[in-house]
Amino acid sequence: MSLSYGQDIICGEIDNREQGKVKGVFIFAGWEQCMKFELIGDLLEFGGQCLVFHNPTPKVMDNNHYIEKLDGEVLDLKLNKLEGIRFTFESESCGLVILQISNLQYVSSDKQWLCNDQDVKNKRKILKEKMERLEPQILLENQRKMAHIESSRGERKVIISRIRQMQAQLWMGDYKDEGESLQNLKSWEQHLQMLMDFEAKTLGLRNEDMPDKSFTPYPFILKPEVIISDKEIEFECWRLIYSLCACSIYLARTDHLNWRELYTVLMNEILDSGLEPLRLGHFNSMRHVDVVDLDENAQDLNLRYYAFLDERQCMEEEYGVELPPIEERLFDRDKNLPVRAGF
Repeated sequence: MSLSYGQDIICGEIDNREQGKVKGVFIFAGWEQCMKFELIGDLLEFGGQCLVFHNPTPKVMDNNHYIEKLDGEVLDLKLNKLEGIRFTFESESCGLVILQISNLQYVSSDKQWLCNDQDVKNKRKILKEKMERLEPQILLENQRKMAHIESSRGERKVIISRIRQMQAQLWMGDYKDEGESLQNLKSWEQHLQMLMDFEAKTLGLRNEDMPDKSFTPYPFILKPEVIISDKEIEFECWRLIYSLCACSIYLARTDHLNWRELYTVLMNEILDSGLEPLRLGHFNSMRHVDVVDLDENAQDLNLRYYAFLDERQCMEEEYGVELPPIEERLFDRDKNLPVRAGF
């Protein structure tokens, strides 16, 4: 038995900051849980680092077997911006596991430890022999995956299942599949999701006796801001930003805040306050969060850092007030924020 994952992954984390152990989490399109793994061994090129990544074009795959926890031994990680990522490991229960995405965004932490050159040389030799043995199986899995991607039947099946689940939770009638187009199904799913978010956030009308399978504990372990050092804060903030993609939350206009300020705002205003429902696996609907709007002085921030000159001029002419001065943004990170293709 083997498992292969690819375009069905929304985002994930691979962490080898503890020597001898590789752990992490994957979030999948259409699956409301998460897959966690804990492996023995070390990464060669990325040993001592933590990687977080995001797939801007996720797709549902109905023939995948999703398992909540995997243990085993790490094999190999290849990662670059041109070819994407291929992460392989051997699971004690499922055999070979392959994660391969051709198009992704990622960030990595600083190295926490270094291997000596001789250890790297020995591990590379052992790894080469293992990968040569497994390469035919990897090729076969890739061919199977590509054949399935060509069909939208899997995506229809998962979306219809989600529609039926949401209708049951909203006390609506059971959905009857009458052959609607995939686009119509996506629109209906998004509409139902908006209704559920409205109920959960504003009306609080959920039936307490009905288990809500759309909610799951937040899968990323995030540090309190007060214990994060100045050296760590940039990566931990990127890690938080990427983790929000698991719940289809994407940010805009963050450049006016430093890393520590941004981390604090996101933790307080999104994760701790419950401003946005945190559900995993939702990929047909997306929530844009304008970080400027999270501030009680949003208009002032907009005029200082983001407003165009003609917008400022209109404000002056309409209200006849002196506007705050234009200030240079502290950072240029917005251009590197995770994005979702097609939205």
